[in-house]
Amino acid sequence: MSRSCSLTTGAWIVLLLSVKSASESIQFTGHAQVSYHDLQGHEHILVWGGYHLTEKFLHYDINNQVDGLYHKHLEFNEEIYRLNLSNPSIGWIVVPTSSVRPRGRIFHSMSMSSDGDSFVIFGGTQCFREDSFLFGYSLKDVWRFNITNSAWTNIIPQDNFPDPFNQCS
Repeated sequence: MSRSCSLTTGAWIVLLLSVKSASESIQFTGHAQVSYHDLQGHEHILVWGGYHLTEKFLHYDINNQVDGLYHKHLEFNEEIYRLNLSNPSIGWIVVPTSSVRPRGRIFHSMSMSSDGDSFVIFGGTQCFREDSFLFGYSLKDVWRFNITNSAWTNIIPQDNFPDPFNQCS
């Protein structure tokens, strides 16, 4: 469950990011979101990143001595989802994007540009789960998504790049 404050009314709205695929309903955790108004004045929320847990059935051959094991696996979201707050009954829509995109992550920062045409993500954590342990590493990459042309751009600073960050805004 996520909460968002409407830029128009100032009221808090409770949202559940539940995306229905052909076979299941997926609920993300650890995502970030921004709000913006389109050219027609409709308010939207864009969500990117986060993960959901799945169980995968592993089957190894006799040499590896594992024959059927359910394993919890983190599936990272690399899609952008949009919700039109002027007509939320339409539901969450996947925004088509360019093929070049950042790796999925959690605990990243996501901010809207001052012109409202793009948002920027920075840092975060890429992690994986091994049995009941969670392992991860912090990221320090910067990406911009242009809302108008639906394209990601990797921004590479020239110098004075900070150490990797996560869990910050």
